[in-house]
Amino acid sequence: MTKASNNPEDNIEVHFTCNIQALRKLHECVEKCLKTWPGGNPQEQVDLEALRQELFIARYSALMDNNLL
Repeated sequence: MTKASNNPEDNIEVHFTCNIQALRKLHECVEKCLKTWPGGNPQEQVDLEALRQELFIARYSALMDNNLL
């Protein structure tokens, strides 16, 4: 996500397709994880925030692309 790492898996980019309802649910799940984050490695919280933002952008971009906003 944001921090350079020595783990080769961190550089693997994955793409998938889902409908807007699934995208909305993924966004809600990440928001819930952030709100209930128990602490620990601060990078985890940074990564969750970055994912939340990317899901938000993807959600609203899809709505805009389909003239639903």
